[in-house]
Amino acid sequence: MKNEDAAVIAFLEKECFSSPWSEKDLIGTLESGNSIFLVAESGEGIAGYVGMTYAADEGEITDIAVFPAMRGCGVASLLLNSLFEKGRERGLVSIFLDVRPSNAPAIALYEKKGFLLCGNRRHFYTMPVEDALIYRRDI
Repeated sequence: MKNEDAAVIAFLEKECFSSPWSEKDLIGTLESGNSIFLVAESGEGIAGYVGMTYAADEGEITDIAVFPAMRGCGVASLLLNSLFEKGRERGLVSIFLDVRPSNAPAIALYEKKGFLLCGNRRHFYTMPVEDALIYRRDI
């Protein structure tokens, strides 16, 4: 991901999440030096993205999102595979993420990709209030 992609990613965030990242927040995290942000492109432009911050040998996926027209085409799976590779290159050994229990498609993808449920954060999400399931995967 490049800084100039942030406007499109911020738009995608607004389409997908109740608490979206702003363009400024995306650029700040991208430039932090401890993050990996990847975009998937199609002939139409950006199809989706994944972001992860990391410290020591652990990463945490901040968001993964795919434009509705590109869902079901393997974009999220491709993004995760690329993220695992980039994480290994940086010496990471595990990746964490949180997901709403109501997000069955995301949970199915994460479990298919080898993430294992390891915890629960009560009332983590807002709009609507919902727990967060915590998943972990060794890479």
